[in-house]
Amino acid sequence: MPIVLVHVIFILGVSFILSTINVFYRDVENVLGVFLTLWMYLTPVIYPLGIVPGVFSKFIVCNPMVGIIDAYRKVILYNSSPDLKLFGYSIVFSVLIIIFGFIYFKRKSRYFADVI
Repeated sequence: MPIVLVHVIFILGVSFILSTINVFYRDVENVLGVFLTLWMYLTPVIYPLGIVPGVFSKFIVCNPMVGIIDAYRKVILYNSSPDLKLFGYSIVFSVLIIIFGFIYFKRKSRYFADVI
């Protein structure tokens, strides 16, 4: 359950940011599909984190979804506890992104009616 909560918090924060940007810049909607596809390949969804070479794993771990996906994989497939360092990074980043996203959304929401 905590993994789902962190995942929802992260996605909600990203949604606040992207929906606000989309109001002012309509092309974000078109670019979003390409961005999400690229992001999926940079996140170990279809491959385990263990097969990433050491040089690239330092960069892959900076992606906050890595801790969430790795936690899902370890809990569901291997019935073990998630890596607390990776998952802790995802928790901290998720909380920061939802705070930033909510503040950004609230500040820009007063201009939504003028743009739409």
